[in-house]
Amino acid sequence: MEVAFAGVPPASRFAEVVFQCPRASCQHLFLARYFDEYGYGSYRLVACLPRNLRGYALSAVVQEVSPSFCTIFDQAYQAEQMQLTQVCGPGYRKALEFLIKDYVSELNPDEEDQIKQMWLAACINKYVTDANLKTTAERAVWLGNDETHYVKTWEDKDLEDLKKLIFLTVHWIEAERLTKELLESMPGPSQK
Repeated sequence: MEVAFAGVPPASRFAEVVFQCPRASCQHLFLARYFDEYGYGSYRLVACLPRNLRGYALSAVVQEVSPSFCTIFDQAYQAEQMQLTQVCGPGYRKALEFLIKDYVSELNPDEEDQIKQMWLAACINKYVTDANLKTTAERAVWLGNDETHYVKTWEDKDLEDLKKLIFLTVHWIEAERLTKELLESMPGPSQK
């Protein structure tokens, strides 16, 4: 969308206009920022501020296992929406660490202090017993570490691959937790 603004000095390449949302239930003010790319007075919309960033909805199971994971993951997701790609990767990596450590601490409450102090890879190796969960969590750590180090090991992988591995890790934690709950609520005939 290109717009011409009366009263904007010809040398100015930027223009900002305040608008109000016409929806009766909203009525919020927002700022539309325009840029004249070629210097001919033909402005195009480049941003609306403030941005209303979407949160990422995680399941109740994950929220119960690790509220910190949910908070950190959501902040990394919002950074990604703002194209802060150099900081959202380390944020996702931090979220992963909280998820895994909160999960294995729940399974091993007597060792919680030790778990919190361990390197994440060592924690996974020692405490994660489900093969699918262990496989996806280990690989998520590899890609998460790539997001925090100067030299990447996995050149052909990116942020999307890291998020896929985190989602798979979440999936296996949810599956393990839900299976445990189901078995507790429906014991076998010999367990009644």
